[in-house]
Amino acid sequence: MTQVRGQMAIVECLPLNGLLGHMESDIYTVPEMRQARVTALMLHNTHASNSNVAYLYMQPRDGTSRRILKQTLAAGKEFVLPPIAMNEGDKLRGYATNAAEVSFTLSRTEEYRV
Repeated sequence: MTQVRGQMAIVECLPLNGLLGHMESDIYTVPEMRQARVTALMLHNTHASNSNVAYLYMQPRDGTSRRILKQTLAAGKEFVLPPIAMNEGDKLRGYATNAAEVSFTLSRTEEYRV
C-alpha cells in the first residue's frame, strides 16, 4: 500500500525473512533514492536445545559497520528489535554464533519523493 504525504510517498513493503549465517552479512540495504524505517526485526532461535547469540550491525552508506545489538537467545526464544530509521544506502547486517539456527523477519516502510 502506498500513501502520499506532502511530496513523500510511503510504501509498506513485504516482510523479508531468512536465516543469520556465521559471518556478518547483509540483511537489508535501503534502495537508492529512498529512506526506510525498519518497523520491527524479529529474531527467533529455531534450535530446540542450543542457545545462540545474535549480532546486528548498522553500516552507513560508505561507512564502517557498527554493532547495535548482541542478544543471547535461549532455545526457541524470540527477540524483537525496536524501530530503526535508515537512509539511502544504509545496511542492516548480522550473524549468529550457530549458522542457520536464528531466523529473522524484517518489516519496513520505504519513503521516496514524488
